[in-house]
Amino acid sequence: MILRWTVACLCAVVLLTAAGCGGRPEPAAETAPAAPPAPEPAPPPVPASNTAVLVTAAGEITLELLPDKAPETVAQFKRLAASNFYNGATFHRVIKDSLIQGGDPLSKDPDPMNDGEGTCGVLVKGEINDTPMKAGAVAMAHPGDPNAASCQFFVCVKDHPEWQGQFTVFARVTGGMDAVRKISRASVGTGALADHPIFKQTIERIDFK
Repeated sequence: MILRWTVACLCAVVLLTAAGCGGRPEPAAETAPAAPPAPEPAPPPVPASNTAVLVTAAGEITLELLPDKAPETVAQFKRLAASNFYNGATFHRVIKDSLIQGGDPLSKDPDPMNDGEGTCGVLVKGEINDTPMKAGAVAMAHPGDPNAASCQFFVCVKDHPEWQGQFTVFARVTGGMDAVRKISRASVGTGALADHPIFKQTIERIDFK
């Protein structure tokens, strides 16, 4: 009798042990949900003003933008300027008393040989208009196709009627032509750098007023 009871107890213990080993698994530890990706920062607002001031070491150059003549070009220039794209770029190409050209992001690096090759990654279609290519006219530079302009621009230091109809004029200088002429007269290199200023002619920033 005692033996039978002992055997029954041992069987019960074995069954309980087996049930514990093969029973319901413990719930897995919960992992924290992945944090959602940070939202892209909103682009800066496009300035409403059509008066842009280029601050340079040679002085301030005030531009009157011409949205009635080149609306998409003006909008692109404003977007880039508002995002500080031009800050630190240079007038990398100068021809004495003829033109100054700048706005290339590659002009910010120490290699002068790639200046003039950079873009902002977005092209703007040509908006050829009847604004005369006179001293103070500001137009988009392009590699031979008016529809391939991006961010580089040039300022006429003298009249260039021979360029009429070839470039999108989107602004004109209304103040600071002395600074424009001074930049055009900067000392330049030789050979492949014959129109490249030896000392950087930097656009510090562009303000809108």
